[in-house]
Amino acid sequence: ETGINAEYGVQMNSITFFTVLLFVVAAAATSNAPPVKVALYFESLCPYCQDFITGSQHKAWVAEGVADIMSLDYYPYGNAKETQNGTSYTFSCQHGANECTGNLIETCAIKILQDQKLWYPFIYCLESGDVTKDGKTCATSLGINWDPISACANGTQGNQYEHEMAVATNNLVPAHTYVPWIIINDISHNDDLQNWAQQNLLSLVCYLYTGTKPAGCYHAQPYRPLPTPISVQ
Repeated sequence: ETGINAEYGVQMNSITFFTVLLFVVAAAATSNAPPVKVALYFESLCPYCQDFITGSQHKAWVAEGVADIMSLDYYPYGNAKETQNGTSYTFSCQHGANECTGNLIETCAIKILQDQKLWYPFIYCLESGDVTKDGKTCATSLGINWDPISACANGTQGNQYEHEMAVATNNLVPAHTYVPWIIINDISHNDDLQNWAQQNLLSLVCYLYTGTKPAGCYHAQPYRPLPTPISVQ
């Protein structure tokens, strides 16, 4: 009996060792693979931008483990125009003054919070409600300090940050011709990736990720291009 148990113990230890080894290798592969870059050039009151942020983007974000394999860069400016007045800037936005306010709030959140796991849920909350009025409510619900974001959006710091968003947007090559404008993995913008991202970002991120796929990828619906054009402004 002792011999049988001893042999069984060795077999189990071997199995456990190789199981752990495989887990370590898989984890290393995952951690060494670069995240899929998703750059979004948008404006806060654009309905199609809102659809992407609260729809395709959010489905990818909440899929198990997928937020960890994405690197988000958001640029809240879109089709706005800026005019320089000495050291400050005046902004004119496609959907009016409220959109400029929303852009500033979201820009300040991105700059101040820095971590996408903080600022994306905040922007998602704003875009799911009233961008200009829900800032404090969204921040409070997420455990984020609203005061620095508000001070930024209403001061010179926010003005300079929004100018940076303008510069980044205006330096796009090719130049953006609508919003939302989505660039994946720094690849020059093309309609195929734009369509795929807008319709099913989860499947696109999972397809492009070169490491071990997280659990959320195995529940992704396959991408089937829609026969109608995507919605942009």
